[in-house]
Amino acid sequence: MLCLLETLFTKICHEPKEEYYAVEDQRFLGAEGFAEKLQDEHEEPRAKQRRPLDKVVEQLGKELGTDGTELKSGDRTWPVSRARTMIAYVLVRRQGYALGEVARYFGRDSATVGILIGRLAARIAEDDAFRREIDRLTKKV
Repeated sequence: MLCLLETLFTKICHEPKEEYYAVEDQRFLGAEGFAEKLQDEHEEPRAKQRRPLDKVVEQLGKELGTDGTELKSGDRTWPVSRARTMIAYVLVRRQGYALGEVARYFGRDSATVGILIGRLAARIAEDDAFRREIDRLTKKV
């Protein structure tokens, strides 16, 4: 009798039941039809349409008193470098452009642009006037 109980117990406890593992859609938990109802009610958010990088840089450059050719050049003077960094910050941190894309546009290394953006972020955190200038530029895009 004990042997029979052990056999039954082993069979019940250790054999997987396929119906426990059969699922239609694993993305949602809920009763049948719940997933379809959710999918019908909510559409996937679409990516925001971004303007071409050259148009945005040209517009922001005009706001800062420089033109696109100066910004893309090898000019390392303070006014041009400052404008380039501010524009890169707005594009990457506020508008969602890829760092590599912005760095390539300006003809700079991604690491260099990333470091400059990080330094600018620290300055923005400390200087309210500078933060307002960045906010103004962001609104122009």
